[in-house]
Amino acid sequence: LLLPVRLLSCPVSAVSLRVFTVEQHLLTLPSVMAADFQKGVKAANSGDFVVALKEFRPLAEQGHARAQFNLGVMYDNGYGVAEDNSQAVYWYRKAAEQGIARAQFKLGAMYAIGEAA
Repeated sequence: LLLPVRLLSCPVSAVSLRVFTVEQHLLTLPSVMAADFQKGVKAANSGDFVVALKEFRPLAEQGHARAQFNLGVMYDNGYGVAEDNSQAVYWYRKAAEQGIARAQFKLGAMYAIGEAA
């Protein structure tokens, strides 16, 4: 489960990069870790970004790629946190290094439109 960007049509614009949907993805994680991640996704889906942040951050710090991506989305858009491009880039990069394609895309897009240094 992710808070991924919706597939974008060309040309890419800063506005189109900010459109998000919620999708479901299969997870192959230990049940405790998956339960915390699931709780974060459920919270984010209901707009409770404080709880989502509480669930995603520890997982992201432990290397959970999808939680890292979701933190990137939250910082990129100011969902429950102050909008912070440097934090968004940090978390997108962590997820991108683990092969999360949407994180790779978002990271590249932030560089392309000048939101990343």
